[in-house]
Amino acid sequence: MIYNNRFNIWVTMMYSKGPLHDVHVADLSHVISTDIPIWPQDPAVQVEQCASFLTEGYCLNKWVLGEHIGTHINAPSAFLENGDTIDRYRVNSLICSAVCIDVQLSVGQNANYLFTMEDLRDWENIFGPVVDGSLVLLNTGWSAYWNDPLRYMSMDIEGGMNFPGFSEEAANFLISERGIKGVGIDSPGVDAGSNLEYSINKLVLSENRIVLENLTNLSVLPAVGVSLSIGIIKLKGGHGSPASVMAYY
Repeated sequence: MIYNNRFNIWVTMMYSKGPLHDVHVADLSHVISTDIPIWPQDPAVQVEQCASFLTEGYCLNKWVLGEHIGTHINAPSAFLENGDTIDRYRVNSLICSAVCIDVQLSVGQNANYLFTMEDLRDWENIFGPVVDGSLVLLNTGWSAYWNDPLRYMSMDIEGGMNFPGFSEEAANFLISERGIKGVGIDSPGVDAGSNLEYSINKLVLSENRIVLENLTNLSVLPAVGVSLSIGIIKLKGGHGSPASVMAYY
């Protein structure tokens, strides 16, 4: 089943003109390795070789990593006591249309910048209202710091973190008035570093919407006309999962 018109066009083009003819594809996921930025309380990524060509005739590694490592999707159960776990997400919820809103200039002046209603109004004055069922991607430019974990997490001397996110007012409006599918961001979290209540995650995930964090390559996306496919690991009882997020436009 096809879940939006843009994705329908993509599938039609695959079969009529060859794979991805005239369709741009962007990988919005970071590579996972042992030296990537991680949340202060999260377990470090570990890799151990378990088999090699020399001894077993094939290669196999054991990976140890947290559910919210790298580019990832949060499950409702991560922030809501009775929320669904990651294995409960329906497959059709992981294919959706998206819009991309650029706030890089504002973030450049304030590391803890919150996406506001004014930002949304300015964007909608140019591109029109956010379409019902869209996932709202926020391009903050923060992914440029990914290879500098200390800068990416921006810990201050008091142990607080500093990075941009969504304001509660804008998130509430997008859910109640625009019927969005979810939100995504290229910083460590949709809750800015100063938001220790995780109010945006709780708000968005309260009805099994989608939260994507640690995205990358958002600058290549157009503001509208984007489709996403979100690949997850269906961990039984999991509170999130590393995600392979592909954009088609």
